[in-house]
Amino acid sequence: MDIKVKPIVVLIVLLFIIFIAFFVAATTAPETYGKSRAKVFLLILSGLSIFITFLFYYAVVRLQHQEQKLSVIEKTFDLHQALNTDLPTSIQAARLAAPAFVQSLHPFIPNNLSEQDPDLDDPLTVDLLAKKIFTIWEQVALTQDFLDLDHAAFGFQMLQYARSPRLFTVWNHHLKQSVSKEAQQYGDLIFALVQEENPVSVEDYCRLTDRMRSHWQKTFRAPITEIRD
Repeated sequence: MDIKVKPIVVLIVLLFIIFIAFFVAATTAPETYGKSRAKVFLLILSGLSIFITFLFYYAVVRLQHQEQKLSVIEKTFDLHQALNTDLPTSIQAARLAAPAFVQSLHPFIPNNLSEQDPDLDDPLTVDLLAKKIFTIWEQVALTQDFLDLDHAAFGFQMLQYARSPRLFTVWNHHLKQSVSKEAQQYGDLIFALVQEENPVSVEDYCRLTDRMRSHWQKTFRAPITEIRD
């Protein structure tokens, strides 16, 4: 059962106990204190104060736990927004400057750009867009042990991006060195799985997503734990 104790309530009770102790001490003669009911009362009260102290500690710990959960929710939302809103907006903006590269990131969306020459893509646009993708990969690699991520959704999209030959080229050529060691391991794993399995259908990507997460946890990370009530 989840007992809800507000810290202010515990503090008020604690102050009340202190007031009672001072009151009894002020109204009891020192020479008769050892045989008085006041001594018994204060002994009982001291035992209760231990319980009150425990309640106060519990309330503080519970508050910290709630703040931690809220932080996890906020960070998870930010990561979802980066992948599902910010990155697609950047991809759409780069569509005219690097059409072949943009098309290579979306194997399930056919259009008339498939015959475009990749050499005509603007290299700077390709670089900037690739950096945004790798930055998200880095965020996932560094925080997935702590955030409540939908790994199936993240993996499904990241594996599609890794299917792009141009993305793999810039990764190996220079952008791999701009991310953390964990992100390098994560990126290498994603590219290696895609090149090994050569996924084509939605089912292929879903199966590969499960394998990617399992391999990451087994090789680089301990099992993912979630913060729960």
